[in-house]
Amino acid sequence: MQLMLTQPATDLRSPVQARAVFDPPVVGLGGKVIYRVTLNALESSVQMARQVATPPGLKLAPTARGQIMQPLGNALRPLTALNFDVQATRPGFYTVPEFAIEIYGQPVLVPAASLEVAARSDPADATARQIILELAHTNVFVGESVKVRVCLPGTVSHGVEGLTQLQFNGDFFLADKSNLRQEVRPMELQGRRVPTFQIETSVTPIATGPQNLSAQAFTTGKQMPGANTPPMLLDSDPVMVLVRPLPPESTTKGFTGFIGNVTVDRPRLGTNTVRVGDTVLLVVTFHSEDSLARLVPPVPPRVAGWQIFPPAPAEVPPPDARVSKYSASFAYTLIPLTEEIQQTPEMPFSCFDPVQAAYRDLTVPPLPLTVTADGLPTDWKPESWANEAKPRSRPALSALAESPGKSVASLVPLQLRSWFFLGQLVPAGALTGLWLWDRQRRFLERHPELERRRRARRALRREKRALHRAAAKGDAPGFVRRAVAALQIAAAPHFPAEPRALVCGEVLSLFNTDERSGRTGEVIRSLFSRDAAESFGAAGERGAPLLNLKPELEGILERMEARL
Repeated sequence: MQLMLTQPATDLRSPVQARAVFDPPVVGLGGKVIYRVTLNALESSVQMARQVATPPGLKLAPTARGQIMQPLGNALRPLTALNFDVQATRPGFYTVPEFAIEIYGQPVLVPAASLEVAARSDPADATARQIILELAHTNVFVGESVKVRVCLPGTVSHGVEGLTQLQFNGDFFLADKSNLRQEVRPMELQGRRVPTFQIETSVTPIATGPQNLSAQAFTTGKQMPGANTPPMLLDSDPVMVLVRPLPPESTTKGFTGFIGNVTVDRPRLGTNTVRVGDTVLLVVTFHSEDSLARLVPPVPPRVAGWQIFPPAPAEVPPPDARVSKYSASFAYTLIPLTEEIQQTPEMPFSCFDPVQAAYRDLTVPPLPLTVTADGLPTDWKPESWANEAKPRSRPALSALAESPGKSVASLVPLQLRSWFFLGQLVPAGALTGLWLWDRQRRFLERHPELERRRRARRALRREKRALHRAAAKGDAPGFVRRAVAALQIAAAPHFPAEPRALVCGEVLSLFNTDERSGRTGEVIRSLFSRDAAESFGAAGERGAPLLNLKPELEGILERMEARL
C-alpha cells in the first residue's frame, strides 16, 4: 500500500493528441513499411476499428499495440502506440485520410499521412525500424523451452537504444520472464557489423501445429538537452514455429512433464545409519543447459516400511560451468518404520529429450542404509502393524422402521418421466406469452389511435344492442338517446374527442356532401333534434316516426363502424 500511495498521478486531463506517420515515408515497391499511430491516452480507452479506410492499392494490417508511461513533471503521461503492416500493390503516391478514434467516449481525429512508393527499390533507401526475433529452433515439441533472442540494431540517428516492456505475441506461447539477459554486442547486418541491443530469454509452446510468434517492445528513448527522443513501439516479423506432440508415455515411468537435456547426480543421504522412527534427508540434484524453473521433481513412491514426505527445495551446490548452466536440488524427508530396511526406496523419474526425440530414464537409484532399533522395546511393532492386527468391526444395518414411510407409484426419477419434458415447456411458454404481451403493449403505446378505435367498436356494439332493445319495447325516447350515443361513439375516434362532447355538425362532417344533403343527413339531424328536445324539454316529433328510422340508422352505423 505504501508503494501504491507513493506512485505519481496519471495525467488524464491533457487534451488527447494523435499522430500518424509512415516509416519510412518513401520506399521502393515491395519494401518494408510500418504505419504508426501514437496517442497520449490509456490503451484500454482506445476504441478503434480493425479496418482503416485506405486508398485502392494499399492495405493495412494491425501487428502490434502497446502502452508505456512517460514522466511529465510530478505525473505520468500514458502513451499508446498502434502499428500496422503496409502492403502496396503498385507504385504511386498514397494518402490515408484522417479518421476518428473514440477515446474516453469522445472522438479524436487522427491526421492524414502520405506514403510514396517508387517503382524500384534502392539498397540505400531507408527501411522501417523494427526489432529482429531469432529462435534457436523452429521445429520443437509442445512444452519444450525454446531460447529466443530479440535484437535492436543501432542506427546513425538513434545510436544504440535499449528495449523495455518486451512482449511476445502468440496465442499459444508462454514467456519465461524470470530468466532474461540483456547486453550490447556487435551483430552482422547487411554485410557490416552493427552494435545491437539484445535480450535473451525463452518461450514455451503449449499447443501443437504451426504457430506464429512475434515480439514487440518500446525503445527506452533518449532524454538529453536539445535531442529528446520519445519511446517508439517496435515489432518484429512473425516467425513460423512447427510444434510437434510428444510420443505416448506408455514406455516410461515417472514422467513429470519436463522437456530438455537433464542429468541427475547420485543422491546424497544425511546419514548412513538411522534409528527406526527417526528422519533422514535424501537430496537429489538435477543439472541442465536449460532453465529448471518448471522442473517438477520425482513423486515420492509409496513403499511398505517407509513414510516419505513431499520434496522441498534444497540448497543448490555450486554448479560446474563445464557440466551444466542451471541446477536444482530437492530434499526428501524419509522415516523408516522397520529395522528390516536395508536401502532407500527407488524413485522412478524420466524426462523427454527433444534432441533424441525419446524419453530418458533418470530413476533415482537406492542407497544402502542401516536401520537399527536401539532403545526401543523388544516387542516393538510399527503402529501400522498394530492397527492391522486389531480386529475390524463390520458395519451393521440399522433397525427396521416401525411404520412404513411415504409410498411412491414409481422409482423412476422425475427427470426421466415423460411429463417432465413437457413441464419444461411451461416456463418457456410463460416467457413467450409475456414477451408477446409486452410487444403488443409497446406497439399500442406507439399507436394510441388503434386502442381508441378498438374501444369505440366495443362501445358501439354495446349501444346497438341497447338500441335494439329500446326499439323492441317501443321506447322512442330511449331509442333516440341510444341512437345519438351510438353516432357519437362511432365518430369520436376520428377527431379524437369525448363522444358526449360531439354535436350533430361534427358527426355530419364525416360524410361527403351528397350524404349530408341527402337522406343520411336528414336521419342524423332528426335524431339529434329529437334528443335535444328531450334534453331541454321542448316539444318534438312523436316517437312512432322516429322508430321507423331504425333500418336506415343501422345502415349508417354499419358504414361508420367499417371506418373504425
